[in-house]
Amino acid sequence: PLLTVDWNLLATDARDFAKQYLYSLIKNIDETTVKAVQKAVEDWIVSGEPLSALRAKLTEIFHDSARAQLIAQTESTRAYAEGSKERYRRADIKKVTWNTVRMPVGDSPGDVCPICDELEKRGPQPIDSFDPPPAHPGCRCWLRPVVIGEDNP
Repeated sequence: PLLTVDWNLLATDARDFAKQYLYSLIKNIDETTVKAVQKAVEDWIVSGEPLSALRAKLTEIFHDSARAQLIAQTESTRAYAEGSKERYRRADIKKVTWNTVRMPVGDSPGDVCPICDELEKRGPQPIDSFDPPPAHPGCRCWLRPVVIGEDNP
């Protein structure tokens, strides 16, 4: 059987997470800025626009394009990972794998940070055995469900 993903439902779960998350790992921001970031991420998820649109909105908030890029990458990863994990729970998925983004260099696999490399090497794990990505600022990893027949009871 073919497993399909309804991206609209996934976006809904990500949006719901983004609306309530406090963005506590972003340093030196007040409650007004937290609300602005919440709205920016939520609006971006609903819009379906590319990550560059979120980065542009966050640049308006932080007046620093490098910081905005880092926050956009980290918080979009977080919202979608949390939304995915919630969806997996509702689908009664018991195990997940940590997946990294390896950018190939020539014929060799790309570099991955040691934190994420170790998480990926753990293989299938119970769904609550690790926090969803991001594992660090700028992380682009994701959790993949392990379906029946792939070591999922």
